[in-house]
Formats: sequence, C-alpha cells, structure tokens
Amino acid sequence: MASQSPEATFSLDIVPQMLKEFSLTERDINKAADDAVILSLGLNFYLSLGLCLGLSESDIAAVKKDNHSDQDRVVALFWKWRERKGSDATYLSLLEALIKYENKEAAEKLCRKIHASSRSTKSSFKTQSSLSYQSRDRRPIRHPINQSQKKVWCEKNTGNKAWKIFDQYHDRLVNILRCDIALCDSVFKILADNFLIGIAEKDVIQQLTNLDIKSKAIMRHVSIFISKARNPIRAFAKFSAIIQEFENFREIYNEIQLKASKVEIVIKSSFVLVKNSPSLTSNRESSANFSDAVYDDSLLTPPIKKYSRHLKSCYKKEKPDQKWSLENIPSRLYINLAVVCKNEDYRDSFSNSTIHGTNDDIFCRKKSLSLEELCRIEYGEAVLIEGAPGIGKSMLAFEICSRWVKGEALKKYPLLLLLRLRDRVIKNCESVRELLGCFLKEQSWKDAVVQDIIDNGGEGLIVILEGFDELPEHLTKQDSVFFQFSTVLPCASLVFTSRPSAKHFLRLKVEFELHVEVIGFTHENINEYIQKFCKGNSEHIKTFNQYLDESPKVRDCLYIPINLAIICSIFQQYIMNKEQVPLKGIMTSTKLYEAMIKMLLYRHIKSQTQELVSVDLYNLPHPIQEEFASLCHMAYDGLKNRATELLFYANKDFETLGMMQKEVQVYPGTGDVIAYSFLHLTIQEFLAAYHISQLPRNKIEDIFNRLRHVMKFSTMLCFLSGLTELQSITPRVDDDLYSMTLFHCLYESGNESLTASLFEKKIIQGSSHSSFTLTSGHVHSW
Repeated sequence: MASQSPEATFSLDIVPQMLKEFSLTERDINKAADDAVILSLGLNFYLSLGLCLGLSESDIAAVKKDNHSDQDRVVALFWKWRERKGSDATYLSLLEALIKYENKEAAEKLCRKIHASSRSTKSSFKTQSSLSYQSRDRRPIRHPINQSQKKVWCEKNTGNKAWKIFDQYHDRLVNILRCDIALCDSVFKILADNFLIGIAEKDVIQQLTNLDIKSKAIMRHVSIFISKARNPIRAFAKFSAIIQEFENFREIYNEIQLKASKVEIVIKSSFVLVKNSPSLTSNRESSANFSDAVYDDSLLTPPIKKYSRHLKSCYKKEKPDQKWSLENIPSRLYINLAVVCKNEDYRDSFSNSTIHGTNDDIFCRKKSLSLEELCRIEYGEAVLIEGAPGIGKSMLAFEICSRWVKGEALKKYPLLLLLRLRDRVIKNCESVRELLGCFLKEQSWKDAVVQDIIDNGGEGLIVILEGFDELPEHLTKQDSVFFQFSTVLPCASLVFTSRPSAKHFLRLKVEFELHVEVIGFTHENINEYIQKFCKGNSEHIKTFNQYLDESPKVRDCLYIPINLAIICSIFQQYIMNKEQVPLKGIMTSTKLYEAMIKMLLYRHIKSQTQELVSVDLYNLPHPIQEEFASLCHMAYDGLKNRATELLFYANKDFETLGMMQKEVQVYPGTGDVIAYSFLHLTIQEFLAAYHISQLPRNKIEDIFNRLRHVMKFSTMLCFLSGLTELQSITPRVDDDLYSMTLFHCLYESGNESLTASLFEKKIIQGSSHSSFTLTSGHVHSW
C-alpha cells in the first residue's frame, strides 16, 4: 500500500469523475463520516495517512503511542481527525484525503459503501410515501475529547450497547461450550479467576454435572455480570478478550469485535488475563499491557494543567495523617498489604496468619501485595482497601498521594483527589461537581476545570475516598453523593478505604476490580520498629521484650501499628522515670487504651507541674478532671446518633490534654477556623465509652442494647463493657444469634458470672449446657 508524503502534488480532478461513476452527488457524500464505513476500508496505519487527513505529526505520534494494534490506531486516527475537523469531517473530505494518499482502491470502496447506503435509504423512503416528509439532516457529529488517550470502554451511556452485543451471541457461545467438557471447564476457570463469575455462583456451577445446564449457567452469570457491572463496557471487553484466546470462539470474537467497533467500543486483543494463576498479584505484577507512562502534558487543557499543579502544591503542605504522633516513633511505617482472592479457600498459612479473631477479620484467601502493585490502577477501575482500626489505612492513602506528587506512582493520572471523608467540607458537598472543585475557591478557571473533568467522564482522574466507615449513616445510603462518581464519571478510578464493618454497604453499591486488606506488621516489622524506637539500645530492647513475654496478649496485638506505638510510648514513659512498666496486667484492649490515656494525662500533668504523679481516671486533679470530662463528652457527641463527627472546629485554641491534634486544612475558606481531631478514631471511641460509663446504669444498658447490632459501634461497646465490667447491665442475647461483638464485650468485661448466666441452659450446637465460661481461648480480644 502506498504511503507517500502529502507534500507531493496530487490532482483532485478525479473526484467528480469518481462520483459520476458511482452515481453519487456531493450531497450524498457531504455527510458525517461513520466508523463502520471507515473500518470496512481495510486501511493500515501510516504517518502519511494522518498527514493527508490534515493532522499534525504530534497528533499522529500520540495516537501511535496510546494504541497497540494497527486497527486501534486507525480508529483513533479517524477520531482525532473528526475532533480536529469538526463538521468538516465528511465523506467528501475523507475521499479527497484517500486520493491524496494515492489509495484508489480504498477511495472506490468508500464510494461503493456510500452508494449502497444511499440506495437503501431511497428505497426505504419510497415504501413510506404515506408518511410525512422528513428531511435527511446530517447525523449529529460527536466531538470526542482527548481521543488519543481515550479508553473507549469507559465512554458514557454505552453500557447497554455492550450487553446487547453479548446477548446476540449468548446462544452460540452456549452451543460451543456444551460440545466440549474440557473447553467448558477451562473457560469457566478463567472467567472465575477474572472475577466475571462470583464465588457464590462458582460454587453452584461447580456442582452441576449436566454439561448443557452448566454451559447455560456460565453464560447466564456472565450476562448478569456485564449488565450490572459498574463499568459494563470494561466487563464486556474483558470477556471478549478471554474468548479470543480460544480457537473455538475465534469466529464469534471477530464478529463481536466488528459490531463493537460500530458503537465505538474497542476491544484490545492484549487485554490482561489471569490464566495460570488465580492470584491477582501476579496479574498486576506481570502485565506487559499495563503502562504508567507520564501523561502527555500537551494533550491536557490549560485548566487541567493548572488544577494538577494546584493539587500537588496543596498536598505538599499536608503532613502524614498518622493519628498517633510521638517524637521517637520511626518516620516510616512498614505496613503490609494483601490482595483478597474471593474465589478461593483461605485455609493456607499466609491467609491464616491474617486472622486475629476480631470483627475486622476477612475470611478469604489472600496473596501478598506490594504498594507498587497496588498502584497499577487502570482507568475506570475501583479498588477497595480495608483494614482494622489503627492498621494504617490513612497512612497508606497519604503515601499513595505523596508518591503521585513526587511522580513515583500513578504517573498516567494528571489529577488525584484525596478526599478525607471525615472532614466537614467534604461531608457538606451535595454533588460530584462540588467535590471536584473542593480544593478551589475563587479561581477564574474553577468552573472550566470541573466541566472539563465531567466532559471527559473523569478519565485521567483518580479519587481516594479515605475513611468511608467514618461517614455519617445518611451519607452511606444509595443516593449518597459518594456513590454518584460511578455514574457522573464512569472513567474515573476510585479507591475506597474503610474498616471491614462498612464493607456491606460498599460491596452492594460498587463493583470492585481489586479488594485489598492492610494486614499491618509482621514479626520482623515489629522487631525492626522496636529497635528503631529504642534507638538500638540493647538493654532497653531486652527489657521491653521481657515485659512483652510476660504479657503475651499485649504482644499478640502489636501487628496493629497504633497498638505498637502505644505500647512503645507507655514503655518509654515509665522506663525514663524508672517506674514499673504497667504491661503485665493488660489482658484486654480496654486495659491497653486505659493505660495509654493515663500515659497521655501523666505526660500532660508532668509538663505542667514537673512533678511525678499517680494518674487515676476516676480521681483526677482539678481542673484536669473537668477538661477530661469535656473531651469525653465531645468524643461521645461526635459518635452518637450515628452522626460520626470526627473533626471539631473552634475559633480559638482549647485544652486537649495531648489527646487531640490540629488538622491542616487544605480546603479553601477554612483558614480562619481551627480543626481538631482525636489522635485516632479508636481513642475517640474509648473516651466516648468512658463518658457513657459515667451515666446512670439504666441509660448505659439502653445504649448498649440499642447499638449492639450496629457494626460501627462495636469497638465503643467493647470499651464500654471493659470499663463497666457489665455490672448491673444485662445484654440481650438473641436465641439464634451469638454475635462476635457480644463475645468480645463479654471477654472485655471479665464478668464470668454474667457470662455463665447468659448462656445457662442455652442450646449450643445441639447440646444443653448449664454454664459457659468465656476465657481467652474462646475469643481473641484484639
């Protein structure tokens, strides 16, 4: 095929002659060019083709860089041509370009297609003479935005088209599967490994012995997945790429690819699959198709460029949201991550090591995951990051953001929004448009950049919604603004962080491509942390480990970074003053946090009086007692009625007793207000529980039984149980429900007589027991 440069002199005199030969007029070809016709011309991608279309070399280079196959490049080239030409991107203009390109064969093929289409239209018109005349207006011309970067499976309002194409081939796919049991099993495994079939559906299908029924079940579940997916086109593209790998489906794949191209859905043949291993980590690590190349700055609009620079400037002012910040804590936390493989049994050594007997356990098979692998996020993907309180989710979110600012990760994204959902500014936003502009105030380009993002469908934007579990309940409902990102910005990548207690809401509302658990510290991490904390002092390290050996329950909780920080701080505080380290009696989380609160008060009082004092929460000196009671009341007010207020605003400083920290406000319009937060949500929950413990007993019992089934209050109720020992409180026990929260509360209380009375004569696993004693063997309190 010729590929000459357009600088040569070409005669366009043959255009009228060619139109006459195919019985066409200028009116017939002066219409918007259609993708289906373009694809039928059999063109190959060449620089000279783009130049003949009137594109610049930089445009053509961008198209080549962002697309891998020749066909994808040709399609993207014509999108770019239509974007540049606008209403002038007609068949006539295309015909002239093909003649300049010296491809007479393609030019004649184009004329035949237009002629056939024109005759069909005229024939149809004649058979409808009874209808009123409708002028044949030109089709509205779409002007794609940033087409050279575009991932077509993310385009708005085409999800239904993807499912319709799949549905047309459903029966043929079933017929192929039902003829070959080996093929059926292979396809089923790959579909399950790539999350196109869920774990519950997988278990059901595996039990089917009839090949005909099994084949229908597989395709039916894929159909449901594509129709209900957050990004149906991405799901459809993934499925299409899977069947392409099988020779049996090659003919269907080619037909699907052609039909998809007609509605501007491009299916890339090199789509990432997980064939040999169900581990998503190996998929993300070895994907040759993933590219995190820096975005082409020349393709961004001026407002997007300004916003990118503005965000990076804002984030540089922020400090890590450590929630627990003391002088000698190592600056870097070595938290570990694991990807959750929902389709597999979790009874392996690594997965078992992540189970600690808490409400926050995730019972699935897991594979180790690095932060680098986590950051390999494609456009339009949604990622769920879960972990226990204090495990390091906020630090992880900040680290991801920090790496983006430094250009070390997520380089393909010009925009990253870190939305801390506990912040009042964020919670008060009523639309996605408001959230997109929350880092801006009176910039003249604010409306323009928000509109650019929306017009692009969010492509090139990644949003980290940090602390979903910290939202008030009304903001976790189906109509919440935070669930509207998927609709308004279908190409935006979303990262949610949360305690597992909130996952039920999220999993129902968002289809996640990746589910990650923050699993905290390993034994090696803990030892390294202690060594750095003690600055290599071998005597202190030895003494510290001796105390931990005497209190194994304390050692068991150190996989959570905040617990390790608390224990190290308690040890340091007492060892410096040559006092007995109060670790030996700590057997519950209540005792742990009580010791920590005492340590904070001890440090505050000592800084005021320079005298050594004995701290008793129930007998604090004046005015410390009043200030402490005020903080506890504030903590309770922030959590009650499921409102979850985690930031507290004041026009002036107030005494925090070292239990709160000032928040750096990066949002505009907050400069005159001081924002405070407790060092960690768990500390706020302990102080709230302490406030409740000082109320009359009937109110305590009412609060306990009213909130016992609300997962987000489980930690506070455990603290309340430990503080009150459940004296004069009788928790209600459902006949058919022995919840983990109830077991934890009973363990925290240490009230064995209450435990025995509650379970007396209850039927447990078909046996009648006269008593039941809850010990550390029954439940792990951490």
